[in-house]
Amino acid sequence: SGMKNIQGRVFLAALVFGVLFFAFLEGSREGLMHGGASPYNYRWDGTSNLVKYLARRYGTVILVENWLEVENFVKKFYDACKVMMLVSPEKRYSELEINSISKLIEEFGFNIAVFDEGSYTNDILAALGIPVRIDAYNYVGVRVSNDKVVKDVVPGRVDFNRSHDIVFSFASPITMPGSHALCIPIAFIENQTIGVICDFATSRVLVIGLSLIHISKPTRPY
Repeated sequence: SGMKNIQGRVFLAALVFGVLFFAFLEGSREGLMHGGASPYNYRWDGTSNLVKYLARRYGTVILVENWLEVENFVKKFYDACKVMMLVSPEKRYSELEINSISKLIEEFGFNIAVFDEGSYTNDILAALGIPVRIDAYNYVGVRVSNDKVVKDVVPGRVDFNRSHDIVFSFASPITMPGSHALCIPIAFIENQTIGVICDFATSRVLVIGLSLIHISKPTRPY
């Protein structure tokens, strides 16, 4: 699945992390047609508009071609507010990639924003010891009549500083084994949690169980 019609209205990462200077998204493969949530996909289901929006509003956006080479240039941004974005990856991360991503978070102070309805980013969360898992592809449905449950277009909300009405599509639930004070649920469809934010060492971790978000309007502030 992809991120549809995001345009300039999708600002959830900025809403959560403040100043967004640095963003990592999935890479390119020369000569291939890119689909889904790839930032190289310029059709309706890609994230190219998100990349343009972040670059226009917050500064430098780098698309990662090779996770193992990131350390070579990241040091010059050492004092910046850095956000790594993982959007609906299409294959499992290798052990070397997980080690590289973990080092960026633990040693270089990256915040991380995960937008994924699948299971692949769970490996990264587990490696970091973050007590959150995406219940992959177990999409949350809302009953609209006695015999119909809708999952493709589902109203919900994000509660962080303000409450925002959201339209989600094919959202996977988020599970937190046990009770963890450092992780706070922030995104909901009815009584189901589909998004959390956690404090991790000196970083923050946002996990949303989907790659499609429409922010419709801000509602009441707390």
